[in-house]
Amino acid sequence: MPKRKSNTEELTDRLIYKNKTIKTNDILMIFFGCSQEDLEKAERWTPESREEERLKVEKAVAKAKKAMGIHLVSHPACWRPPVVSPPAKPKRKKRTGKELKELKKNEQLVAVGTAFRKFKHWVGIAFHGDTSGGYIANDYPTKKFVQWVVENNILKELKKLDIATTDRARHFVGLFEDQQAEPTKKPKTKSKRHAQSQADKKAVRKIAKKLWKEDKSMTIRDVIMSNDINRVALNYHERTLQGWVKDLCPNNKPGRRPKKN
Repeated sequence: MPKRKSNTEELTDRLIYKNKTIKTNDILMIFFGCSQEDLEKAERWTPESREEERLKVEKAVAKAKKAMGIHLVSHPACWRPPVVSPPAKPKRKKRTGKELKELKKNEQLVAVGTAFRKFKHWVGIAFHGDTSGGYIANDYPTKKFVQWVVENNILKELKKLDIATTDRARHFVGLFEDQQAEPTKKPKTKSKRHAQSQADKKAVRKIAKKLWKEDKSMTIRDVIMSNDINRVALNYHERTLQGWVKDLCPNNKPGRRPKKN
């Protein structure tokens, strides 16, 4: 069973997710629970890697022999290899607990190595257009990589290869899914009441400017109590109207105003 995810790992993954790029080693630790070095070692246990290694050795030997001038003489068409009876099968011994444990470990290595090999192949095709499966970059764009994992059900594909999906991998993918599920914030629109208030304020200020242009001796109270103002802003408090026009008053000096003649 995969180990339970600690709070420290959750914080680490949130911080990693916020970065523009994610290191390949971090990807492998999250999805496989192993470092890149360990996974490359496990990959060498797979039948495919062993076969590739065998072919490489054979090719190297043939090249070396050719360089040394050693050529294999082909047999005539009538030649047949001698018939050799197969050796008798040895009796199968019962494996000890240590041997079974070692065998299980090797089987796990093969499974992990095979999954890592497939994973590299998928990443190579998706991000590099490389079908050889032999290349993996040092880092990848975080959001783009996680989106690719989600859209292609990579966790399910790994599960098919007998690789247990870690809690850490599910949580990391969940960060992207939660972000996608969040409703996009719509810009706040002003209410009809607020819009009407702004329109009335604009009209009141326009009238106030006109009244003070005609008579600079008018007080703020005279202006806001005028019929012109009351026609456009009847239902507003006196203090509200005063706040709208006080900066337009030509004489804001403190003290009692002189009496009109």
